[in-house]
Amino acid sequence: MLYRYAGEPDGAADLSAYTDAGSVSAYAEKAVQWCVKNGILTGKTSSTLAPEATATRAECAAMLQRFAAL
Repeated sequence: MLYRYAGEPDGAADLSAYTDAGSVSAYAEKAVQWCVKNGILTGKTSSTLAPEATATRAECAAMLQRFAAL
């Protein structure tokens, strides 16, 4: 959602550091890469994104705060 709000900007990050990067849906891959590159997403742990997990309210607030700081 934030990626689209930002106008679907260019910029991709290498997700190979995350063991579950292959679980990111194809339609969301560019958005996730952009969010990782810009520090909006940092992963559940240093090695997992958990793309199929539910985000908590605190995690959503952190993502919004990081996005607003761009």
